[in-house]
Amino acid sequence: MTVGTGAEAKRVKLPVVATLDTVESEAARKAAGPEAEARMQLFISYAHLNEKELIPFRPHLTHLSQQGYIQVWNDRDLVPGEQWEAGITEALGRADIVLLFYTTAARVSDFIQTTELPKALARSDAQQCTMLWVPLERNDLDAKHPLEQRLKKLQCVTRDAQPVYDFEVVQKGWMEVEQAIRRAVEARRKLLR
Repeated sequence: MTVGTGAEAKRVKLPVVATLDTVESEAARKAAGPEAEARMQLFISYAHLNEKELIPFRPHLTHLSQQGYIQVWNDRDLVPGEQWEAGITEALGRADIVLLFYTTAARVSDFIQTTELPKALARSDAQQCTMLWVPLERNDLDAKHPLEQRLKKLQCVTRDAQPVYDFEVVQKGWMEVEQAIRRAVEARRKLLR
């Protein structure tokens, strides 16, 4: 790199990697490089009533994306004028991982209960995607409810199915969710090799 102008100009050697690390991490550069593994499509299923509660989790998703693990999709990615049900169903159909935030609001959401959850579970059963469920404020799946029976058979994202908001430090709960997504991506990549 040349510093200065005219007769006073001189060449300076810069530590390229160290300089790049101040702008973008090595993991982010590798994730965008020519030998990067494909990012898994992560579909987020949640009830709109819980949208504000999920805001603290966004940086974790950004981090996973920057490291090349995932490409996130949720219904806020629908394009104006797009038919929302068809758009959601299409995105769910190409998802590698479905992340379901299971809450009281999700339990009473007609669309989650009649469309998203049955389709995600069917794709999971056929090993077309990995289904992850996250208890946000509750973990009491109803053994008599057919969909919840099926969810109960899947390993929960948090240890001992502890709801994220029951962690003494909620951030630790979000970190468990992030780590679970990372492990699921790595396992899915091995399965697809």
